[in-house]
Amino acid sequence: MQDPIKTGNFSAIEFLQQIEDNDIEGFMTSLKAFYAAIPYSAIKQEHRDEQYYQHVFYLLFTLMGQFADTEVKNNKGRADAVVKTVDHIYVFEFKIDDSLSCGEGRGGVAEAALAQINSKDYAIPYTTDHRKIVKIGVEFSQKERGVKRWLIE
Repeated sequence: MQDPIKTGNFSAIEFLQQIEDNDIEGFMTSLKAFYAAIPYSAIKQEHRDEQYYQHVFYLLFTLMGQFADTEVKNNKGRADAVVKTVDHIYVFEFKIDDSLSCGEGRGGVAEAALAQINSKDYAIPYTTDHRKIVKIGVEFSQKERGVKRWLIE
């Protein structure tokens, strides 16, 4: 019988520990493994848009007992996701690698996601909070149907 909290290459316990330890590379690698384990036939290609990845992200973090919010509005726009732990606030922006709106020629998709966090000041509302703010631009691959790469600031 398979362990219910570890299936394939994703471990819920390790994922939670990585979040708690601020092991961003670790939890992003786990997140990549989680998305990679979703069967390609489960969701039609035309439905694998930014909102799909955002919903899966929200459900995963929420089911892991982490505060997660999506479409977090400020005076300049909306952050795709914000995750809060005891010591950190993670501000996420998601982009799909072949999306026309991601700004071809501006240094790449993950770079465009991180640039959007900064240009739209998504982290500013948290600057009076005692927790450390971490910005993460995430690039999803529509062809590979999962996390392609990420940048951390």
